[in-house]
Amino acid sequence: MANHLAHIKTLMLKEVKQILSDKSVLLVAFFLPLMLVVIYGTGIRMDVKPVSVALVSSKLDDVITREVAFALAGSEYFEFTQVNNQAQAQELLLTHDIAAYIMLPNNLSQSMYHQPVEIMITINGADAQQANIARSYLEAVLLSGPTQKGLSRQITYLTTAPAITQAQMLSQAQALEQSSNQSPAQSTPSFRFNVSDLTGTQNQTTTTTTEVNTFKSAQVTGYVYEPVQVIARNWFNESNESTWYLMAGQLIGVITLMSSFMSSIVIAREFERGTMAGLLATNTTAGELLIAKVVPYYVLSCLGAALAIMTTLISFELPFRGSALLYVITIAVYLYVSELIGLIISAVTRNQFLSSEYAVILSFLPSILLSGAIFDLRSIPPVISAIAHLFPPTYAVESSKICILSGGSTDTILENLGILLIFAGLGTLLCYRVLARHFKRYVPQPISKEAASTTPVLRPGLEQSSPG
Repeated sequence: MANHLAHIKTLMLKEVKQILSDKSVLLVAFFLPLMLVVIYGTGIRMDVKPVSVALVSSKLDDVITREVAFALAGSEYFEFTQVNNQAQAQELLLTHDIAAYIMLPNNLSQSMYHQPVEIMITINGADAQQANIARSYLEAVLLSGPTQKGLSRQITYLTTAPAITQAQMLSQAQALEQSSNQSPAQSTPSFRFNVSDLTGTQNQTTTTTTEVNTFKSAQVTGYVYEPVQVIARNWFNESNESTWYLMAGQLIGVITLMSSFMSSIVIAREFERGTMAGLLATNTTAGELLIAKVVPYYVLSCLGAALAIMTTLISFELPFRGSALLYVITIAVYLYVSELIGLIISAVTRNQFLSSEYAVILSFLPSILLSGAIFDLRSIPPVISAIAHLFPPTYAVESSKICILSGGSTDTILENLGILLIFAGLGTLLCYRVLARHFKRYVPQPISKEAASTTPVLRPGLEQSSPG
């Protein structure tokens, strides 16, 4: 046991000296993760902000049209332009100066009282995903705040007139009662009051629709008109930032490339430099060499991953709502699995260039394309989804998103952790078996006395004489 520990200590000391003498390893461990975090966090975004939009309106003389214009001009999500007609808007759309334009009917606030109103939005649909996002932004503006605010102002203006007399209310109630005896298609619960009847002025022609509430006693208590409001709330991503969703999964890709790429050249370097032959000449075993290779680079991987994660959480203000302990354990186990993948590739190829190429193909690409970090695995074909679940990054990405964005789901995190532990066990066994193939030593067997007596022994300087 003491000899094994001495061998491991000596081999680990050799690896530490090798790391300190080769500065490229430190660059891969610390500089590469930071560079990828900056590139992914700033260069890869699903947000379409700002959206260049034009409002087709010759003049902003309508209360709701003004509210829509103010909302578009004052939001950081839009670059607002006003044009006089549709031809100008289409010309801007064809030259890609704008991404969409809105056409509002004339006298929109008045038209909403009399008939259903249609608002036309024309969007550049060359990029379907960006077009859908831009449409959602515009619909949020048109269907929520500005239109409701403008309509509320108009209703407030119309309903601040003096109250109608009791006789007028009763006459309207009797008319409602008579209409209830008619067919359902002819009956209606609403009546139109002319503003001139309410205010006593004859020159106003604006009308509003008011619902009359009646009881069995046919006594009317009043009328109420309240616009319907739709309130939407985004859970787990309140600011609707795509960076939160992307970086929660892309962190796994960053640490995957760092750990697997760094460990993929470790054993291949021994073969290329010829030092593996020297190790085979000693009493070093495959297990000792595996431990000596894993420990130093695993420590470097943990330090690099911690630096990348902390930089991401602080720089992009990602929330962290889950269990920090489970997240740390998941990342620690996954880093070990990722390092084992690099060591297996290095031991199989025995070439630094090939091992680094295979490490990118077999570890980094699946962590980006087949892990659910960018694309939802439920939207891809079932066969591809099944293949994606054969790779460890799929489970690490799911746990990372839960811990950072939503929290909870402890059972899912523990299940993914158990699967990663299975990968770790299988990876350790496979890596040991691959290394053990190179450590087969053929010890010469002792020769028996009978065989030794019949074997001719040649002395130096003498040759065996030929028969006869």
